[in-house]
Amino acid sequence: MKIFEFFADKNPYDELSGRNKRWVRRVQSVLSPGLLKPEYRKDLESQDIERMVYGHCYVATEAAYHLFAKAEGFVPYMAKVDGSTHWWLVNE
Repeated sequence: MKIFEFFADKNPYDELSGRNKRWVRRVQSVLSPGLLKPEYRKDLESQDIERMVYGHCYVATEAAYHLFAKAEGFVPYMAKVDGSTHWWLVNE
């Protein structure tokens, strides 16, 4: 099971306010395949993955946490899936 399949049933983006969605879009707008580790870049190219955030979960989570999420009560979470890690934010 790939990380994006494991978390596909959860969409925390739907729970964000309009202001916070704008922050998320800003973070996403600076993510690119060139920033990925080679193994993630290879996966991205070979699997027709539509989500540009694939492989960027740590840096995207870190940026969002410091830009807006910490003040809104979000906490970073991490899980290991198939030898990789996945990071995301949860509003507790």
